[in-house]
Amino acid sequence: MKLNITSLLVGFIFIQQGMLLAQATTAPITIYGTITAPTCTINKNGPIDVDYGTMRTDEVETSKGTKTTRFPLNCNGVNLTLYLMGMGAAFNKDYLKTNMENLAIKFTDDVDVAVPINGTVPIETQYTFLDVKTVLVKKPGATLGGGTFSATTTFVFEYN
Repeated sequence: MKLNITSLLVGFIFIQQGMLLAQATTAPITIYGTITAPTCTINKNGPIDVDYGTMRTDEVETSKGTKTTRFPLNCNGVNLTLYLMGMGAAFNKDYLKTNMENLAIKFTDDVDVAVPINGTVPIETQYTFLDVKTVLVKKPGATLGGGTFSATTTFVFEYN
Protein backbone atom coordinates (compact mmCIF):
# COMPACT_ATOMS: atom_id res chain seq x y z
CA MET A 1 0.00 0.00 0.00
CA LYS A 2 1.45 3.29 -1.07
CA LEU A 3 0.74 6.55 0.67
CA ASN A 4 1.63 9.82 -0.81
CA ILE A 5 2.47 12.99 1.03
CA THR A 6 -0.86 14.67 0.12
CA SER A 7 -2.89 11.93 1.78
CA LEU A 8 -0.79 12.20 4.92
CA LEU A 9 -1.23 15.98 5.08
CA VAL A 10 -5.03 15.78 4.61
CA GLY A 11 -5.24 13.11 7.31
CA PHE A 12 -3.09 15.21 9.64
CA ILE A 13 -5.33 18.27 9.11
CA PHE A 14 -8.51 16.27 9.90
CA ILE A 15 -6.89 14.90 13.06
CA GLN A 16 -5.83 18.42 14.11
CA GLN A 17 -9.36 19.81 13.57
CA GLY A 18 -10.89 16.90 15.50
CA MET A 19 -8.54 17.63 18.36
CA LEU A 20 -9.57 21.30 18.27
CA LEU A 21 -13.24 20.33 18.48
CA ALA A 22 -12.55 17.94 21.30
CA GLN A 23 -10.84 20.74 23.21
CA ALA A 24 -13.74 23.27 22.73
CA THR A 25 -15.18 24.96 25.79
CA THR A 26 -18.95 25.21 26.35
CA ALA A 27 -20.93 27.90 28.15
CA PRO A 28 -24.55 27.56 29.21
CA ILE A 29 -26.94 30.35 28.25
CA THR A 30 -29.84 31.16 30.58
CA ILE A 31 -32.76 33.18 29.23
CA TYR A 32 -35.34 34.51 31.64
CA GLY A 33 -37.79 37.32 32.32
CA THR A 34 -41.14 38.10 33.85
CA ILE A 35 -44.40 38.48 31.95
CA THR A 36 -47.27 40.04 33.83
CA ALA A 37 -50.92 40.27 32.90
CA PRO A 38 -52.25 43.80 32.65
CA THR A 39 -54.17 44.95 35.67
CA CYS A 40 -57.77 46.04 35.39
CA THR A 41 -60.22 47.04 38.10
CA ILE A 42 -63.92 47.17 37.27
CA ASN A 43 -66.29 49.01 39.65
CA LYS A 44 -63.63 48.86 42.38
CA ASN A 45 -64.04 45.05 42.29
CA GLY A 46 -67.64 45.29 43.48
CA PRO A 47 -70.95 44.21 41.92
CA ILE A 48 -72.77 46.48 39.47
CA ASP A 49 -76.38 47.15 40.42
CA VAL A 50 -78.99 48.69 38.14
CA ASP A 51 -82.09 49.67 40.11
CA TYR A 52 -85.20 50.54 38.13
CA GLY A 53 -87.19 51.28 41.25
CA THR A 54 -90.97 51.15 40.87
CA MET A 55 -92.69 51.80 37.55
CA ARG A 56 -96.02 51.10 35.90
CA THR A 57 -96.28 48.39 33.22
CA ASP A 58 -97.05 51.01 30.56
CA GLU A 59 -93.72 52.75 31.32
CA VAL A 60 -91.55 49.75 30.43
CA GLU A 61 -90.63 50.72 26.88
CA THR A 62 -90.38 54.45 27.59
CA SER A 63 -87.54 56.64 28.82
CA LYS A 64 -88.37 55.48 32.36
CA GLY A 65 -87.58 51.93 31.25
CA THR A 66 -84.08 52.99 30.14
CA LYS A 67 -81.15 53.33 32.52
CA THR A 68 -77.56 54.35 32.00
CA THR A 69 -75.30 53.16 34.80
CA ARG A 70 -71.79 54.55 35.09
CA PHE A 71 -69.12 52.68 36.99
CA PRO A 72 -65.36 53.19 37.43
CA LEU A 73 -62.98 51.43 35.08
CA ASN A 74 -59.23 51.42 35.71
CA CYS A 75 -57.36 49.43 33.08
CA ASN A 76 -54.23 51.51 32.46
CA GLY A 77 -54.76 51.89 28.72
CA VAL A 78 -55.23 48.17 28.04
CA ASN A 79 -57.52 47.32 25.10
CA LEU A 80 -60.44 45.19 26.21
CA THR A 81 -63.36 43.32 24.76
CA LEU A 82 -66.52 43.08 26.85
CA TYR A 83 -68.40 39.80 26.62
CA LEU A 84 -71.96 39.79 28.02
CA MET A 85 -72.56 36.31 29.38
CA GLY A 86 -76.13 35.37 30.22
CA MET A 87 -79.36 33.61 29.30
CA GLY A 88 -81.27 35.04 26.37
CA ALA A 89 -85.02 35.69 26.63
CA ALA A 90 -87.35 33.18 24.97
CA PHE A 91 -88.81 35.83 22.66
CA ASN A 92 -85.43 37.34 21.71
CA LYS A 93 -82.13 35.58 22.45
CA ASP A 94 -80.24 38.90 22.10
CA TYR A 95 -81.97 40.26 25.24
CA LEU A 96 -81.26 39.18 28.80
CA LYS A 97 -83.94 36.95 30.30
CA THR A 98 -85.59 38.15 33.50
CA ASN A 99 -87.57 36.17 36.05
CA MET A 100 -90.74 37.88 34.79
CA GLU A 101 -92.44 36.26 31.82
CA ASN A 102 -92.53 38.49 28.71
CA LEU A 103 -89.94 40.95 30.09
CA ALA A 104 -86.30 41.16 29.01
CA ILE A 105 -83.40 43.59 29.17
CA LYS A 106 -81.64 44.95 26.11
CA PHE A 107 -78.07 46.26 26.37
CA THR A 108 -76.81 49.03 24.09
CA ASP A 109 -73.51 50.79 23.61
CA ASP A 110 -72.94 54.53 23.96
CA VAL A 111 -74.48 55.23 20.52
CA ASP A 112 -77.55 53.01 21.09
CA VAL A 113 -76.35 50.04 19.02
CA ALA A 114 -77.68 46.84 20.59
CA VAL A 115 -75.11 44.58 22.26
CA PRO A 116 -76.52 41.05 22.26
CA ILE A 117 -76.30 38.70 25.22
CA ASN A 118 -73.34 36.39 24.61
CA GLY A 119 -71.98 38.99 22.20
CA THR A 120 -68.93 41.21 22.44
CA VAL A 121 -68.11 44.89 22.21
CA PRO A 122 -64.66 46.55 22.19
CA ILE A 123 -63.96 48.84 25.15
CA GLU A 124 -61.78 51.93 24.90
CA THR A 125 -59.95 52.12 28.19
CA GLN A 126 -58.54 55.61 27.94
CA TYR A 127 -61.63 56.57 29.94
CA THR A 128 -61.86 56.12 33.70
CA PHE A 129 -65.48 54.98 33.58
CA LEU A 130 -67.81 52.80 31.56
CA ASP A 131 -71.48 53.55 30.85
CA VAL A 132 -73.81 50.58 30.57
CA LYS A 133 -77.19 51.31 29.04
CA THR A 134 -80.07 48.91 29.69
CA VAL A 135 -83.56 49.06 28.27
CA LEU A 136 -86.56 47.12 29.57
CA VAL A 137 -88.33 45.38 26.68
CA LYS A 138 -91.57 43.43 26.69
CA LYS A 139 -92.50 40.65 24.31
CA PRO A 140 -94.38 42.14 21.33
CA GLY A 141 -98.13 41.85 21.85
CA ALA A 142 -97.76 40.64 25.44
CA THR A 143 -99.33 42.17 28.52
CA LEU A 144 -97.09 42.47 31.55
CA GLY A 145 -98.37 41.66 35.00
CA GLY A 146 -97.14 43.49 38.07
CA GLY A 147 -94.44 42.24 40.40
CA THR A 148 -90.75 42.44 41.04
CA PHE A 149 -88.25 41.43 38.40
CA SER A 150 -84.57 40.61 38.38
CA ALA A 151 -81.93 39.37 36.01
CA THR A 152 -78.25 38.57 36.25
CA THR A 153 -75.53 38.73 33.65
CA THR A 154 -71.79 38.48 33.93
CA PHE A 155 -69.47 40.94 32.27
CA VAL A 156 -66.30 39.21 31.12
CA PHE A 157 -63.52 41.62 30.18
CA GLU A 158 -60.89 40.04 27.94
CA TYR A 159 -57.51 41.59 27.21
CA ASN A 160 -56.76 42.13 23.50
